[in-house]
Amino acid sequence: MVPALLASVHGSMHGSGHGSVRGSGHDDDQVRIALAEIELCGELMIAASATAEERLSPARIDEVLDVARAAAPTAH
Repeated sequence: MVPALLASVHGSMHGSGHGSVRGSGHDDDQVRIALAEIELCGELMIAASATAEERLSPARIDEVLDVARAAAPTAH
């Protein structure tokens, strides 16, 4: 149910554990990933508040997170 983006957040955010230099490309990547994760969580909250059911179904969660698009292989 979790798109590749969210799965990559944990690998990027919990990497080497070393301090980073402000303004480095790694920091920019972490910020971009964190903002994407926040946006996805927001989409889930909006969907949850708009549903009549008590919980979102796994299929609805996949739809909201656009899992099919995230899982689709990209052509290079």
